[in-house]
Amino acid sequence: MRTSSPEHHDNAACRSVCGTENLDARHRPAQLHGMQCTRQVRILRANGDTTAPVAFVRIRSRCRRIQHPWVLPLFLMSGDLVQELKRAGGERFPEVTFEWDSQWPLYAVGWCASSSAQGVARLAVGSFIEEGPNNYIEILDFVPGSRGTIRRFQSRHKCSIVFPCTKLLWEPAYEHSLARTQNVVLASASDMLRLWAVTEEHMLLLRTLAPNERAEQIAPLTSMDWNEVDRSALATASVDTTVAVWDPELGRMRTRLIAHDNAVYDVSFDQNTAHHFVTCGADGSVRLFDLRSLDHSTVLYESPTGNPLLRVTWSKQNSHYLLTLPSRSRYAVAIDIRMPAVPMAYVGGNTGSVNAISWSPSSANYLATADMDGRLALWELAQAVPKTEVRAFAACKLRGPIDNVAWSTALPQWIAAVTAPSSLTVLQI
Repeated sequence: MRTSSPEHHDNAACRSVCGTENLDARHRPAQLHGMQCTRQVRILRANGDTTAPVAFVRIRSRCRRIQHPWVLPLFLMSGDLVQELKRAGGERFPEVTFEWDSQWPLYAVGWCASSSAQGVARLAVGSFIEEGPNNYIEILDFVPGSRGTIRRFQSRHKCSIVFPCTKLLWEPAYEHSLARTQNVVLASASDMLRLWAVTEEHMLLLRTLAPNERAEQIAPLTSMDWNEVDRSALATASVDTTVAVWDPELGRMRTRLIAHDNAVYDVSFDQNTAHHFVTCGADGSVRLFDLRSLDHSTVLYESPTGNPLLRVTWSKQNSHYLLTLPSRSRYAVAIDIRMPAVPMAYVGGNTGSVNAISWSPSSANYLATADMDGRLALWELAQAVPKTEVRAFAACKLRGPIDNVAWSTALPQWIAAVTAPSSLTVLQI
């Protein structure tokens, strides 16, 4: 490992969110915009290095329900059950999928960290309108029906902003409780950091936070993360090479530092401590910081090809595991920070570039990837060895390129995927 020292910020700010390099993964074929209301979707099951079609189903627009041959809920799944599932081969495991169509192109998605006593889950979705006067944030309730697996989407609130959101993040649950309080805070990252108070009746803007008060000096935000141990630490990454750490309750900036030599594309806290966070950026490196000593950083990983690293996420269940995503790559890279020089595993291998990654919120060995081919896959790292491609034990093919994924913390059996051009798919696994 080697170290590098941050400097004081002295960079000119970028002027537009839409022009940031990390958003160039949104290659949406024009023909997707003209798709009919009823489509045929191929369901895939992982089979070694290939994926074999096991079913074809018909889906309809607005709120659609599909039967999927997915797996048992991962938060209940042991290694023995995974092996049993693999041996089952052709057996069907019918779980359900729901789809919701937005009137705008979508990108950002985030699950509320808690659910109501009635089991109502809540999501926030953000539009991606490149040419238009406004973008939108919409709050959706994922409401259970009279029968256990029957759910429906209910639009709760909607508000407009100027620039598209690169990330939507709900405040961590109080004291690890799953009971949703009356007033929940939602953070949105775009040109600035905004904090919203979301209740059953309304959605109000609490604060707008920016390092510089002058609008012409504001650099777009590419990502953010909220520390679950220390709720007074919310970190934002920016294209101006800096990372800022905010106190959301007091509405002030705690610290700001230059984290990379080029644009910073993502930031992720170790959710088991109050001090450590990692960043990745256009310089192709993953760096580790400690809030108690910001005079230096540790370079954990560098892309051998110099490729920009678009995403980095820290496992919530194992502080040794990181996952990072190189630009335009068919693989995500799993890293064990105890042996950072050698990647623990390469995750992926489909023909399309991986667009999004997510750790399971309840397991250290399971993760999800989503790619340009519309393939959402689940992976197990338990048997991974250095430089070995991990095989997916479950996968499905959605109807278009997947731009983003979010795995629910409150209800770990649900994964949300944003599918081009304007669909939200929620899958029960």
